[in-house]
Amino acid sequence: MSRLLVDQTAIVTGAARGIGRAVALALARQGAHVVVHYHRSAQRAEGVRREVEAEGVDAALVQADLRDEAAAAQIVADALDAFGGVDILVNNAGVFSGKAAANITAEDWRRVHAVNLLSPFLLCQAASDAMRKRGGGVILNVASGGGISPNPAYATGAHYATAKAGLIMLTKRLALEWAPQIRVNCLAPGMIDSKPTPLPEAWRKKILPHVPLDRIGTVQDVAGVAVFLCSDHSAYMTGQIINVDGGILMP
Repeated sequence: MSRLLVDQTAIVTGAARGIGRAVALALARQGAHVVVHYHRSAQRAEGVRREVEAEGVDAALVQADLRDEAAAAQIVADALDAFGGVDILVNNAGVFSGKAAANITAEDWRRVHAVNLLSPFLLCQAASDAMRKRGGGVILNVASGGGISPNPAYATGAHYATAKAGLIMLTKRLALEWAPQIRVNCLAPGMIDSKPTPLPEAWRKKILPHVPLDRIGTVQDVAGVAVFLCSDHSAYMTGQIINVDGGILMP
C-alpha cells in the first residue's frame, strides 16, 4: 500500500513522548518528514528523532518553551531551514492541570493558557504563511474532551478546560477564515494512557464505568485518527472536532 504523506513536512509539538511521539511516528510511517518539537525532554526527543528516521524519512529536533511568544515563529523558521516548507502542523503540546477552581492562581491561569491556547494560535499563524507558499496545508489541533464537557471523568481544572474549549473554537474560526487553502481540524482525546508508567488500577476502575468501549484509550488510537485528518483521506473535512474517547461524550 502506498504511503499517504510522501515528502510532506510535519511539525509536531510536544513530540518527545505520549500522544505527540505516537503521532510523529505515525506520520513518518506515511512518508512525512517530521520536525520533533520538545521543551525539556531532550533525551526522549533524540530517541524519537532516531525512530522517525528509521522509517526512511528525515527528522529535525527543535527545542522551545512554548510560554515564550517568540517560540512559534522560531519553530516554523527552523522547519523551513531544515525542509524548505511546512505542509502539516500538529499542535499537540499542552500543560494539564486538575487543580480546583478555588486554588487556581493568576499565574496558573496564564501558564496553562499560554501553552494550551496562545501558543497554538501563534503557531497556526506562522505555519499558515509557510503553507500558503506551498499552495495549502493541514492544521490539526489536539484539544480534550474536557474542553467540550464538564463530565467528571475528565477531572480537569477550569483553566485547562477553558483553554481547550478555546482551542476548539479557534479551530472552527480558522477553518472558516482559511478555507479552502488550509484545512483546520481538531482531535478531542478522552481517557488516554499516554504516560511511560501504567495508570493506577484504582484510577482505571473509577474511569471505566464512564467509557462505553470499556477500556482506556492508547496513543495509537489517537495517532491513527491524526493520520487520517492530516491526509487526503479527509480532504472534504475542515472545522471538525473529532472525539477519540471510547464513547464518553456520545450524543
